[in-house]
Amino acid sequence: MADNVKNDKKETATKGRNIYYLSARKDKDGKKECWEIKMENAKKVSALADTKEEALKKVKELAGKKSATVIIRKVDGKIQDTIKFND
Repeated sequence: MADNVKNDKKETATKGRNIYYLSARKDKDGKKECWEIKMENAKKVSALADTKEEALKKVKELAGKKSATVIIRKVDGKIQDTIKFND
């Protein structure tokens, strides 16, 4: 029973948040193929782009007029920047 309460709190805490992750998609050899955009807790990628600049444009379109946070990672996986969009 306690586990159910814990899970409900987690879902409530993340519900309504628009957090996108922009990161490099790598091939089986570890080389960058393209850039991917994935929303927090999503099972599938929201969009792909050839360049980081194109990916940033796409994430702005995906966010639309909603408030959103974008966490941008370098090719090596380290966080490069965090951008917040307000409605």
